[in-house]
Amino acid sequence: MIGPITISTNENGLPNPYVFYLLPTLYDQARAAVDFIAAREVPRRPRLALMRGESPLDRDVAEGLRKQAELQGLEIVAEQGTSPSALTAVLSGKPDYLFFSGDGPGLARLADALNRSSHSPVLVSFLSTAQNGASLLPPQVAAHALFVAPAFPPDSRQANDFFSLWPAGNAPATYLGLRTAAFAAGSVLVQALRSGGDRPNRDLLIHALERFQHFQTGVLPPITFGPNRRVATSGAVILVLSPDGKSLTVISDWITPKL
Repeated sequence: MIGPITISTNENGLPNPYVFYLLPTLYDQARAAVDFIAAREVPRRPRLALMRGESPLDRDVAEGLRKQAELQGLEIVAEQGTSPSALTAVLSGKPDYLFFSGDGPGLARLADALNRSSHSPVLVSFLSTAQNGASLLPPQVAAHALFVAPAFPPDSRQANDFFSLWPAGNAPATYLGLRTAAFAAGSVLVQALRSGGDRPNRDLLIHALERFQHFQTGVLPPITFGPNRRVATSGAVILVLSPDGKSLTVISDWITPKL
């Protein structure tokens, strides 16, 4: 399986040899976001907080946040669930940045509550899980919010093959992130089949995938796999909402978490 929309979990030990992930883990995305904030706030040391669900993906965010906050010398003043009552405890620590790991409706509810509070930290969320929640934020919260993404939005100057498919299917400009990941998965599969010889089988296909080094799909960061590497990329990019709240704008380079 070459996962076009699968978010890889932060697994210990040897990976599943038959599963290849295109997008970075939420663990690494959280670490990249902390690095961005630390660099953005120098010489200040901003206070961080986290509200999260209980899924394995949410736990990955928490682990990544703790790991990188310790590395950067930043304090996590609160870590709570996503219930409305938890926000009071979180805000009592006076965080400068509040990370949220959960779905879109949960993000919208939290943003509404922040909009009514006297202390409103910068809200940080993950497009991989919150998705359409970014469009539901009140303007005052949205104006300062940060969104962590596992890839740059596709650039028409570098992704001609991808954008050439749109007129043929009269496809609406929705689910762009999922469409780009699916396109990348197809590109990886085709290249692996071409490299697998005239009579490819499962073993030859896996061996071909393991030899991928900085393969360009045009829509995702360069893809690299290996015998013990099944996650193609590591890191994230940071985006903000445009003033009209209808689009997202990239404000960072690709951020590979510091070790």
